[in-house]
Amino acid sequence: MCRTTGRASRRPGRPRCGNPTRPGRDQVVVNARFPKNRRLLKSAEFERVFQRRRSQSDGLLVLYGSANELGYSRLGLVVSKRIGGAVERSRWKRCLREAFRLAQHELPQGMDFVALPRAGSSPTMPRVQESLVRLARRLQRGPR
Repeated sequence: MCRTTGRASRRPGRPRCGNPTRPGRDQVVVNARFPKNRRLLKSAEFERVFQRRRSQSDGLLVLYGSANELGYSRLGLVVSKRIGGAVERSRWKRCLREAFRLAQHELPQGMDFVALPRAGSSPTMPRVQESLVRLARRLQRGPR
């Protein structure tokens, strides 16, 4: 039975609603949100990153980067129709947003990134997160 809604659980063995695993005193809670100010939203912001012509790539992603004056990193996504249908493109976007959200404290600060997935590859969270962090660090080190 759910404490919040009072409904019976449909799936036995599943955790109840709410937050059953609250952090204790010895655990560190990291703010891993992805608010609007962490996203590139305007076409001018995307253009500025693309005009800098700094990019790094691997078999999974092409990552463009440009320094900003904000003191924190932002992410923009470009997922073309060559990637696949709407379901596949949405999967890529969700995976990239989540990877950025979870890895934002490992990424170089004060940079805008635009991520483009490569056609023919399918996203898995560990691969995308590792690729994003590795390419972002390479971009921070210097031009290609």
